[in-house]
This record gives sequence, structure tokens and C-alpha cells, in this order.
Amino acid sequence: MPNAKHKQKLTKTLVDSLTPRTKEYMVWDLQVQSFFVRVQPTGSKTFGVFYRDERGKQRKRSLGSASNLRVAEAREQARRALADISRGYDQFLAQQRRREVPTLKEFWQVYWKQHATHHKAVSSRKEDKSLWRNRIEPYLGNFTIDEISRSDVRGWHSKEDVHFAAANRALALLSKILSLAIEHDIIERNPCSRIAKFHEQPRRTFLSEAQLRAFLSALECDHDRGAAAMVELLLLTGARRGEALKATWNEFDLTRGVWRVPSSHIKGGFRQNLTIIRGLSPAAFDLMNDWKSKAAIGERYVFPSPKTPGEARYDIKAFWNRVRKRAGLAGVRLHDLRHTFASLALQNGMSLYEIGEELGHRSVATTKRYAHLDPNNKNTSAAAVSDKINELRKIK
Repeated sequence: MPNAKHKQKLTKTLVDSLTPRTKEYMVWDLQVQSFFVRVQPTGSKTFGVFYRDERGKQRKRSLGSASNLRVAEAREQARRALADISRGYDQFLAQQRRREVPTLKEFWQVYWKQHATHHKAVSSRKEDKSLWRNRIEPYLGNFTIDEISRSDVRGWHSKEDVHFAAANRALALLSKILSLAIEHDIIERNPCSRIAKFHEQPRRTFLSEAQLRAFLSALECDHDRGAAAMVELLLLTGARRGEALKATWNEFDLTRGVWRVPSSHIKGGFRQNLTIIRGLSPAAFDLMNDWKSKAAIGERYVFPSPKTPGEARYDIKAFWNRVRKRAGLAGVRLHDLRHTFASLALQNGMSLYEIGEELGHRSVATTKRYAHLDPNNKNTSAAAVSDKINELRKIK
């Protein structure tokens, strides 16, 4: 509370005459009793205001330096601040909170440590880093989180329209970061809400019979037999690339003809507690038995690195580019083999449910992308795909 011994009407003359002491001291104003000037041992003087906050705690807040602020101006600031406080608005607390609001760049580290590291697969984290570095940080990174408006987000997203898919993924990432900011009580609303994504044309390539024949022929004549075996396994099972690259021999029961894929090798497997148990078709069974007979004794990985013994193969990009060029399929992606598996399976009688089980889809809605290919054939033979591939091999 103000000390009566140190109450005087604050004027420029009085403030200028105040001299420093060994300890700081305050002189309180007679006109606005909670208004004061503080004198430091160094000689610096600042105007301030005293009040009790909403919890009854005593606060002393600075209004500015006496060398930069006139007494009358400081007194008026104190009067307005006290009036606001009496109405429930604490401008000093609001300013403090604003200083504490992180920039988007600073909060990215929180997102990365608290969410991405624990809840996202390595490949997803890699994509997040790329989207952040190339698409979000250069435009919005220096904004404090509470500064980012829906208008800012809409303007940023509209500039990304050269690559619709990447722009939409960047918007989804930004929305997740800001949702985490809401959980931290930094902001109340997500400015990404109601921002329309760009319409993306679904890209699903299914190899025709002629393309498959050319592709199989290109596979057979390539010198990299490990990569060829892996790609053929993908075609015969509909597995994802990562499932094959990480595969170990203990996942395969070649007596029963079963491939059990653990959750750690499946996209989103940990989050969904998902495993895939694939029954190997005759062609896949023969392929894996033949490849096993060529494996080194004690080899752990099904497709080991040709450069680093004892480690899994990292990728097959060079092989894939070589084979698809040889087959005249320059625009085809490795993932399109998964789509081809699904289309062949549907055309040869497998149900959407069965295909979803083989592909490891968590929802039949995902598999319904292929429903337009379903001929309503009730024959549900799981060997349909390998039979078709063997048939195409025989046609030269």
C-alpha cells in the first residue's frame, strides 16, 4: 500500500529533484493515490501503478521511464488502467500473456517433441519436416500464434495452388499444430477451420494386361534379383513397400504359407494396434520358398542391403526407375502395384472385405475406392491374382 510519508503531488519539478538512495524508494501521487514514481539506486526513475488483481494479489506495474514520459501523461495512463481493472480488464496481464505467446516457429518445436515424435511414423515425420521447412515456415513461421488469422491462412493456402496435394497436406499439418496450441490454452479457435482444400484428382493407376506383361518381362531380365523378388511380392500380395523392406524371415511361416506383418511395419499400425496376416497365394508361396533357398545362412532380413551386410535394404529407387523405363511405364509409381493388385482381385471375384484384409485397410471405406471395378462375381478365390499373373507370364 502507498506510504503516507511519501505522498506528494507528483510534478516534473518534484520528480527531477528526487535523488537516489542506497535502496530503491517510491513517492506516491496525491491526485491518483495508486500512481507513483520509483527511484532506483542507479538514479533511473520510472512511473508505475499499484492495484490488486482479480485474485486479490498486490501488483505494481511500470508505466514507463520518467525521462520519456511526462507526469501528466503517466498519471492519465494510471487513471485509465485502474478504471479498466475495476471493470475486469487487466491490460498489464494481457500484455504479459502476449509477450509469452510463442511464434509459430517456436511452437513447431513443441508440436515436434510432444506429438510428431510419439505419434507419427518415421516417413510421416519426414514429410512433416519437408512441409514445414518448404511451405509453412517461410510464410507464417515468424507470426505469433495468436496473430495468425483465418485470412492469413486463406491467403497463404491460395498461393500454394501449384501443387494441390502438397498444399492440402501443409494445411492439414498447420491445422494440427494450431489444434495443439488450443490444447495448451494459447488460442481459443483454429484459424484453419472452414478453409476449403483444393480439389485433388485421385491418382490411382491400374496396369492393363498389356502393361503387366511388359512389366513382368522387364522384371525377369533385370540383374538385381533381390529387388525383383521384392517387387514381385508386392504385386502378388498388395503389400506396401515399407512392409517388404522391413520384412524379416521370422514373419514368414513357409510351412503354412502365411506372412504375418507386425504393427511396427504397417502404416499407422501402432496407433490402431493393427497386424496383417496374409495367406500366401501359390505363386507368392513359390516365390518366397525360392528366395529363401538363396538367402545367406542366418540372414535376418528377407531383402537385405546389397551394400551393408546385416541391415535391411533401404530402397529400390534405382531398380524401379530402370525397370519401369524398360517396360515403357515411365509415369507408374511403385505404389500403383498395390492398386493393380486390388483391381485384379476385384475383377477376379474377391470381395471388398477380403481385399481390405489383404491390403491392411482399417476401414472398408478405404477399399471402396476400387468398387467400380467389382463385376459382382461371387467366386472369392484368394489365388485369383497370382493365377492371372501366371497367365500373363505365359502370353508372349
